[in-house]
Amino acid sequence: MKRYNFEERDNYSLCLTRGGRKKKEKVLSKRTKSGFGVPLSLSLFAPSLLFSVSVCVFRLSIITLCGRKNFSLSSFVKSHILLCGTFYLNRDSFISLCLKTTTSLFDDDNDKGEVKEEDIMSSSSAAKNAIMRSNKMIANVCVVNAGRLDFDGKLNLHSITQALGVSSSGGGGEENNIKNKNINTLTAHQDSSPSPDVVAERSKGHNCIVTKEIEIDIDLLPTSVKLICEAGTGFNNIDIEKAKKRGIRVTNVPEYSTEAMSHLVITSILNSSASMIKQQKMLERNERAHFTNFSGLPHFELEGKKVGLIGGNGTIGKRVCELAKAFRMKPYVYSRSAKAKTELYDVYQSLEELLSESDFVSVHCPLNDATRGMLDYEKLSLMKPTSYLINTARGAICNEEDLIQILKEKKIAGACLDVQTKEPPDEDSLLWNPGNVFDDNVTLTPHIGWKRVETRQRLIDSVAERIKEFVDGEDILNVVNQ
Repeated sequence: MKRYNFEERDNYSLCLTRGGRKKKEKVLSKRTKSGFGVPLSLSLFAPSLLFSVSVCVFRLSIITLCGRKNFSLSSFVKSHILLCGTFYLNRDSFISLCLKTTTSLFDDDNDKGEVKEEDIMSSSSAAKNAIMRSNKMIANVCVVNAGRLDFDGKLNLHSITQALGVSSSGGGGEENNIKNKNINTLTAHQDSSPSPDVVAERSKGHNCIVTKEIEIDIDLLPTSVKLICEAGTGFNNIDIEKAKKRGIRVTNVPEYSTEAMSHLVITSILNSSASMIKQQKMLERNERAHFTNFSGLPHFELEGKKVGLIGGNGTIGKRVCELAKAFRMKPYVYSRSAKAKTELYDVYQSLEELLSESDFVSVHCPLNDATRGMLDYEKLSLMKPTSYLINTARGAICNEEDLIQILKEKKIAGACLDVQTKEPPDEDSLLWNPGNVFDDNVTLTPHIGWKRVETRQRLIDSVAERIKEFVDGEDILNVVNQ
């Protein structure tokens, strides 16, 4: 069905446009220098003209019956144009608006018979509201792996249901279905890692899907899908160019985890500087010698130490720099977008320089073809034997086999890895540190950087904003494949 909307011009006059706010260039009437509308489609103009004349006769009849002859013709024409426009968009209020704008022409308190400004603006506001409603579209949203987001049941999906204007119709269990009178729907599947074919099956009948760090096969998705909301910063799990060719927009949420991620980096730095994790592991093995002889364990202050951030010119990297400076550390950044020293950080001109000079190396760049396996044996060998590697970005940025070899040879002091190439690593992976092959110098965490409750709720709320923009027909923020 074709949808037509009205675009307000010069306060009172309205031009009929097709396609809503997204296609305003397809105007069906244009204004000449004299200001009159020139119809571009007689098939559309003829019934509109007939309707307009009918309304005009109806309003003049009211005026005649009321015995009024002294009214403003210009005000009559202005309000008449606005009224006809309102009819097309908001027929429920047409009669009341018709009577109001007509009788206002001969209000006893209005000696000149003019339409009151507040009446016109009130009608204009009603028309604008009707325009906004006419731009809305039906949205069938599917959260294909809600269990990865709400693994502890502490999140609230109210912001998404509010964006859709829906309310719960029961549910529970593996799949929750929520809908409203306008047929907007929300379906949430409670498992965490469905396969690409399962994702495709769940996407049937939905025009918006929400995903979290799972592989998406664009070729398998049904034609109904028009928007993919990746609930996170990275989107390397989606072929965005292939999605673009199919007319599917992909969005991400770049700034939801700034505090949580930066705190994790600083936590890793603090733990490493005091050998906290190493001491705990020793106690678990009933080794208590460090209570009387602490020699051999790293234990140093952070003031003056250099922390080098690879790709650290984003929001998370900058926040890490702020926190590091609070400990009087010296933050350095190596990034294509960071060319000069700032008040927040200094810069290294090469990756090699950063690796060889830093006491802590923190990875913050995205995973792509250029960064995959970037930190290999040759690069990691440049690090100082007293330095630590911290990776909270993506596991595959490090060549995992090379990193394992570097750790076994004790070429660096240790590594704190919140991300791995495969999560969790294979059962036979040496990253599990079987037999303490790394001498307690590796700390693995299960990708916890984004998992704080407040962080995940902020993520859900941000996704809800993108869905609301989709429903309202507005420009969608953070589309990564424009």
